[in-house]
Amino acid sequence: MRDGGSGELVDLSMVETQILCLTYYPVTYFELLGRPWRDARRPTIPGVAQAKDGLVDLGCGTAQQWFDLCAMVGHPEWIDAESPLSITELANVYADEIFAWMAATPVDEIRDLATAFRIPNAPVANGANVTSFDQFAERGSFVRNPRDGFEQPSHPYRMRPAQLRQPQPAPLLGEHTEHYRTARLSPRPEPIGATKPVPFNGLRVLDMTTFWAGPCGTHYLAMLGAEVLHVESTRRPDGARLIAGVPVTADQWWEKSPIFGALNTNKKGLTLDLQSARGRELLRELIATCDVVVENFTPRVLDQIGLDFAAVQSIRPDVVMVRMPGFGLDGPWRDNPAFAYVIEAASGVSWLTGYPDRTPYDPYSIGDPNAGVHALNAILLALEHRRRTGEGMFVEAAMVDAALNISAEQIIEYSAYGALLERDGNRGPTAAPQNLYRSADLDEFGRLDSWVAIAIATDEQWEKLCEALGSPSWAADPALSTATGRRAHHDSIDEHLAAWCENRKRDDIVAALWDAGVPVAKVLQPHRQTELEQLAFRGFFEEVEHPVSGRARLSTVPMRFSAGPKPFHAKPAPTLGQHNHELLTELGLTPAEIADLEASGVIGATPAMRSG
Repeated sequence: MRDGGSGELVDLSMVETQILCLTYYPVTYFELLGRPWRDARRPTIPGVAQAKDGLVDLGCGTAQQWFDLCAMVGHPEWIDAESPLSITELANVYADEIFAWMAATPVDEIRDLATAFRIPNAPVANGANVTSFDQFAERGSFVRNPRDGFEQPSHPYRMRPAQLRQPQPAPLLGEHTEHYRTARLSPRPEPIGATKPVPFNGLRVLDMTTFWAGPCGTHYLAMLGAEVLHVESTRRPDGARLIAGVPVTADQWWEKSPIFGALNTNKKGLTLDLQSARGRELLRELIATCDVVVENFTPRVLDQIGLDFAAVQSIRPDVVMVRMPGFGLDGPWRDNPAFAYVIEAASGVSWLTGYPDRTPYDPYSIGDPNAGVHALNAILLALEHRRRTGEGMFVEAAMVDAALNISAEQIIEYSAYGALLERDGNRGPTAAPQNLYRSADLDEFGRLDSWVAIAIATDEQWEKLCEALGSPSWAADPALSTATGRRAHHDSIDEHLAAWCENRKRDDIVAALWDAGVPVAKVLQPHRQTELEQLAFRGFFEEVEHPVSGRARLSTVPMRFSAGPKPFHAKPAPTLGQHNHELLTELGLTPAEIADLEASGVIGATPAMRSG
């Protein structure tokens, strides 16, 4: 309401937020390519694995990283650039040999080799060891709680010249009640009736991000009205164009990635070769027209082309510049490649994912969107600072700092109480019973692999569950009447619930329990999200027509604004270099000059490997 206009209701959905943390936009992927991103659950290989002297996380996010892993473990014969299998499928084929090599090799040796090969890698953090990692110690990633002295993560992003305040003690119960009772608060303005403009109308953003973390952060700005200029090059297109499994033999394969299409609607597409002097010169001219500049390259990339904050601010003094490195702009891990799974391992997110008798699993999803939304928060803070002061801002929004902040519970529990949180499968810290139970349904692939989730958080819910089950004798045991008793007998309860579910269809299970007031849900394949009536009612998915890949449903934002906008997707994701002429003409270039840039490869509309 900074403009003096009316307030509005923002309706935030937890389920939609969870969906946006799932890997690779599964609904869009399924509708455009006719197959699910995964037809079976496959862990990242190697992922978190047992080395000779401890756990280490290692993985491949690109074909080149897979080829390098093959060479690193001594099997270059596995390299097959023409294989019809994805790198994930190939890694599963050779999993036993990969794990055997890792089990015979010390952690430090694995990490040194992987770093030399530019393969993403990280140690595996938990509440007990994470503060000892040299990267976090050097960067001051943890601070002491100002009241109770336990350790907690520092801010998820860093700013200058303005600084975020250090943590203050949490308020005592009712500490500020009297202050606000007696304060003379200004009344809110009355609604004026007119439709409000979209929040970021008039904001221009230079988006030099790739893959997922950066583009998803700038995508929110684009869906809410900002003009976002997405920069790629023909030699190095956005990695999201390359990881969808579309064969390079397909016509215009680089335009058919559902992942890129779902991440970049409403943006304008520009190609610039930043390795060329002319490309860098044009980039500087673009910066002069932009309010915000965002990038998520490895730190050395911008250093090599001379675009640190001082250089950018000399072009546009009030610019907000956001850098999104994986591990930060300093420290011994500064230049390590960072994909979601190694960020999740290094921060402790992976430690609690999986079963107590197995190594942790890589969630392989949360790290990217979590980094994107934290960077977005930082942009909003920086823009507000600029609004108040006219001053530009530099923001460092490292992926790992954002991840440390969502795994904070582990370090706090260990630092405060000496309690090391551990994996507990599908069970949680409060509900009991809580688990997944297999039903009698065959899944869409003909397998007996359909499940429901049940979670009992209160005594009342337990009573309702017992009634819905027909009050069986086993459930009448007085020991099960309390949460403590149910937790102590969780295995036995699971056996009874599994036996009850295994002979029933999922729809029947949900109908019987939901109507009785028991928390229950089907476990859905991710591409089946559109079957949820709540999402349809809220209009979470919108149909978008792309000129090459076709029509599909795309997710939007996890909230609804009472004053709009609606719809969120005004334009499909840009084709490679789609807006080259428009944007370069705005800079004053003539058609002949633009043609010269195309001829020399500074700009283009086709990946360099397919040109000529």
